Amino acid sequence: MARTQPPRPFGTSWSTGYVRAWHAADVTALVALLREDADMSMPPTPSWYHGRDQIGVYLAHLFAGPWGRGLRLVPTAANRQPALAVYAPAGAGSASYQPFAVKVLTVHNGLVSGVTGFVQPGLFTRFALPSHLPAPGP
Repeated sequence: MARTQPPRPFGTSWSTGYVRAWHAADVTALVALLREDADMSMPPTPSWYHGRDQIGVYLAHLFAGPWGRGLRLVPTAANRQPALAVYAPAGAGSASYQPFAVKVLTVHNGLVSGVTGFVQPGLFTRFALPSHLPAPGP
């Protein structure tokens, strides 16, 4: 995957930009927030990606289907690191979203060097996160 713009460092409004890029399925903008040598993993699954380009390929495949486009993110924090609560559609015909995963981001010099996703909906209560989200407005 070719990078068409230089990496942008995280600032005070990193979460707004990341969430906006995610919800727009803007792989280029998301990849621009990653270090060249970033890693992404999702324990306990064997899914692991190394490097900005490989993570970009994964994101492009994710957003190519309805599953990836349907996920909603809410900024939070874990272990003094930025994190994102990931909500998935609650089911066919439902207008709400249910807890799905928590992604913990490791940031170095303003760029994401690691994304660790924990697909454990039970974590949401530990973070005092909402048990459901309403569907986004028009």
